[in-house]
Amino acid sequence: MKPSPETFVFTSELGARLRDLRLKAGLTQLELARAMGRGGKNAGNLVSRLERGDERYPSVGTGRGLSGERLGQEAT
Repeated sequence: MKPSPETFVFTSELGARLRDLRLKAGLTQLELARAMGRGGKNAGNLVSRLERGDERYPSVGTGRGLSGERLGQEAT
């Protein structure tokens, strides 16, 4: 199924920014995933896919889970 034009695309540039912010906050991928509400031993896989640009169309819940507060950033 082809995404609609309004679909948010998580680009590789956003993935690189996510990685930079995560590292600056001193979090592992697993720690960030758990802060986002993800559980299980493979929870960090989502963050890894986002950072690599392999998760192009994340869910709205994933987007909400990536609030700046979790990464030590103020919301703008």
